[in-house]
Amino acid sequence: MIMDNEEDVFNKAISAIGGKNTRESLEKTQQFSDSVMGVDTSGKVAEDINSRSLEQMKEQRSLPRLQIKDYPYSIGYEKLLHIIKNFEETGCSPNFKYFIIASYLFGGRVSETNKLTRSSITSRIMHGEPYLVARMITLKRKDGQDRTVVCPKNSFEHEMVEIFEKEFLSHFYGNEILFNLDRRYAWHQCHKIDIGPILVKRQNPTNRKWSTPIRQHFNAYPHYFRHMRLTSLAIDYNYSDASLREFTNWKSTAMAATYTALNASDQALKMNAVMSSIRNLK
Repeated sequence: MIMDNEEDVFNKAISAIGGKNTRESLEKTQQFSDSVMGVDTSGKVAEDINSRSLEQMKEQRSLPRLQIKDYPYSIGYEKLLHIIKNFEETGCSPNFKYFIIASYLFGGRVSETNKLTRSSITSRIMHGEPYLVARMITLKRKDGQDRTVVCPKNSFEHEMVEIFEKEFLSHFYGNEILFNLDRRYAWHQCHKIDIGPILVKRQNPTNRKWSTPIRQHFNAYPHYFRHMRLTSLAIDYNYSDASLREFTNWKSTAMAATYTALNASDQALKMNAVMSSIRNLK
């Protein structure tokens, strides 16, 4: 390893501390020189960080990364529709609302929604009801397997479907790409959307247990609208873990528990639906 000689090191150090030739400055210069030359105050060679063995470096990389995860609860369809109808209040680009609608209706990740083309979305009549059908890629599947997702046109979400079809989808043809957004741009735009105070729970990075939900202020991010869709499928459409796996093309149902967490109000809605069907049978 080639190093500057001691005189050059001292000159650089003196320049770094303002060129003062006082005793204090010279002491600082000596400390600077020692650190650069790899020598401690007793004259012993300091431990070089590059001397760590390859095995030690690999071991350090393999250590689990402790990452705190926040899990925000869904704001629900009605509040999202309100945001879409009053989108100018968010400060986002006006056309970005269609990206949010597509992310919600088709439950895609940012890069999956970004690769949608006009020809990948069709209208079909299935079992007597009209549906939007989207053919989407699944980025996290190494086998490259695509998935087909459906969205009913006559459900409680019909207003959002109409906005997407009439205001946006009707202007594209053939294999035209609907969105061609940079991921950072999508994150930047979403962060402008003030969701307001909502319930959020936090995962302990050591034991992976979730805390009791607390209400806190929240700004959106692209993946949040996918989360909203999956939560809606579980609550409003009674999707099971297995059905969610088919919708998302997950390899297992392990992720379903994260996306389908039910708060007290959600549980009550599902129970009310069951009790209502029982009363109708009597």
